[in-house]
Amino acid sequence: MASLSIEGATKRFGPKVALDGVSLGVEDGAFLALLGPSGCGKSTLLRAVAGFERLDGGTIRLGDELVSGPGTHVPTERRRLGMVFQSYALWPHMSVAGNVAFALEVQGLPAAERRSRVARALDTVGLAELADRRPAALSGGQRQRVALARTLAAEPRVVLLDEPLANLDAHLRETMQEEFRRFHRESGATMVFVTHDQAEALALADRVAVLMDGRLVQVDAPEALYERPADAEVARFVGRGALVPVRIEGVGPGRARAALAGRVLELRAPPGLVPGGATACLRPEACRVLAEGAEGVPARVRSVRYTGPVRVVALELEDGGATPIGAVAPAELALEPGRRVTVDVRDGWVLPPGGSGVRDR
Repeated sequence: MASLSIEGATKRFGPKVALDGVSLGVEDGAFLALLGPSGCGKSTLLRAVAGFERLDGGTIRLGDELVSGPGTHVPTERRRLGMVFQSYALWPHMSVAGNVAFALEVQGLPAAERRSRVARALDTVGLAELADRRPAALSGGQRQRVALARTLAAEPRVVLLDEPLANLDAHLRETMQEEFRRFHRESGATMVFVTHDQAEALALADRVAVLMDGRLVQVDAPEALYERPADAEVARFVGRGALVPVRIEGVGPGRARAALAGRVLELRAPPGLVPGGATACLRPEACRVLAEGAEGVPARVRSVRYTGPVRVVALELEDGGATPIGAVAPAELALEPGRRVTVDVRDGWVLPPGGSGVRDR
């Protein structure tokens, strides 16, 4: 396997800038997710790494080898990459083992080496007992594992995965997420996984890179990305955080006292924060609805959704704040639109200076 280094990657399609100076490093053996909404440039970046797209500027290195750069463009077939797409692209007339072995035959590997690699790959993905079956006799998850085995058998330097779970149902996606984690753990492969599904990215990757409009806006561990978004775009996209204007009244190490709708909250805060106007990100699971009159931030119910053990509630602040706040409420608490309640805000994150999406009031 190998590391991946991208420096200043730029790509244009006519007047549209698909990649805007993206710089990103992936360590040997790491699992990175490229996360972002449709059209943000994540698939373009993956295609540039694969060699399907030529960069207009910047460089890409696989290990120590320059594969894309000024005057350099190593063809896809010489980059020694493994690729897994939404469609499994399996030969229907071949067995599982035949599909895994096909690319090795094209490379001209000796038969004994082919058999050894196929056996190791099928064992890694848990399909050794199904080696003689045809793809039509497999489930969607099993076909996806055949595609993974085919990639692994080729011993690629980096494995690229472009929305590989998008065509699977919700239950099978969860099952395959565990398969991907096991695949990464047992193979030690360097993996780059493109997805628009934030839950998928947070569950699978060691690190997550968020792209917005062709720009790389944050690269972090999943926990850090969720708990400490770098700016308003990331806060809205990851976890659907509610952004509310607050006034910082005091700052301590990693904490801040922030006034919201007449109440002072204790929130987590980044370095460099100073008293004054700021924006806080509040997650639904950290906001609990209480009956009117209890200690908390006054609000009014906009909508209620029953989910079983809790109700998911959309609220608007009593001080007229336009941003709806997500919260949870006990299932036994009777709620209807228009009802006054209070909200116990148990946690929140003040966006770093310059990362706020709500102007100082």
